[in-house]
This record gives sequence, C-alpha cells and structure tokens, in this order.
Amino acid sequence: MKHFLRTYALGLITASLIMGIYVQFFYQEEVEVIVEPITMTESEMIKTLEESGYFIYETEPTNIDSDLTDDKQDVSVDEDITVDEGATEDNLAANNESDESNDDSSFTLIIEPGMTITQVSDYLIAANIIDSRNELANYLINNNYGNNIQIGEFELSRNMTIEEVVDIIAKQNE
Repeated sequence: MKHFLRTYALGLITASLIMGIYVQFFYQEEVEVIVEPITMTESEMIKTLEESGYFIYETEPTNIDSDLTDDKQDVSVDEDITVDEGATEDNLAANNESDESNDDSSFTLIIEPGMTITQVSDYLIAANIIDSRNELANYLINNNYGNNIQIGEFELSRNMTIEEVVDIIAKQNE
C-alpha cells in the first residue's frame, strides 16, 4: 500500500508539472480586442456630464477674488445678499421675511450636497463675513475641520467672526 501511494503522488506531481509548464510557456489565450472609437460632439459630452450630476460652465472661469474686490467698490450692501453669476436663491437666500424683528445683518446660508468650500466661501464673501476664500479654507484646515461642512440651512449674522460661522456650519468629528 505504501508503494502504491508513493507512485500515485509521484504521478500527480508529474502531471501538475507538465500542465504548469504547458500553460506557462505554450498556451496562448486568444483574446479578441474590439476597439471602437468614441466620437462624441462637445454638446453630447456636456449633456452626458450634466446627466451625471456635473455642472458645466459656459464661460471661462475667472479669478473671483479680483472680481469681488471690484464689486465691493461698486455695489452697496442691500437687504438681500446677491451673488454674481451662478448663484441661485436655492443656494443662498436672504430671508428677512421670517423674522421682521431681526435687523438687516441676518441671513440664511443654504449648503447643498456637493458644494465645495470655495462655493461656501464665495457666499460668505458676498455677505461681507470673510474677506477671501483662503481665510475660510485656512481656518478649516488649521482647526482640523477638514471636510466637516454640514449640509443644511444656517442662520448667520453679518457681524459674526469666522470662528462663530465655522462653529455653526461645521461639525468636528470627535
């Protein structure tokens, strides 16, 4: 019986080696590669991206900081916060209607899913709470808030400091 098991094991090892050598050196799998060039027009690409949830700017992006400094000189602060191109009432609304007792320094900031820190800082710049995009970004990074901007509606006041604003719109994970 012992001799039989040794012979059987030697046969299995030999068969495995032969199959391994064949697969390694001689077996060539036939792979059929079909390459179809994707030809989409610019409008089809834009449509596909918009269906995927991306926003496509129709104009060239500009340096918003220089635009805002020019706008600050030309525009006086109104009761409602207005943001240049691209902002909608859904994203940033000045709601003085709900509380007539509040003075003109109160407004509602609406942060929607997918908004970036840059977009939020643009709204805070328009509300004259912060002076530059970097101010908010640096504060978030330096105080370990990172990506903790919360989605929702936040009642803010124009006389708040950046620390108070961040405490309201960001939640630090502990």
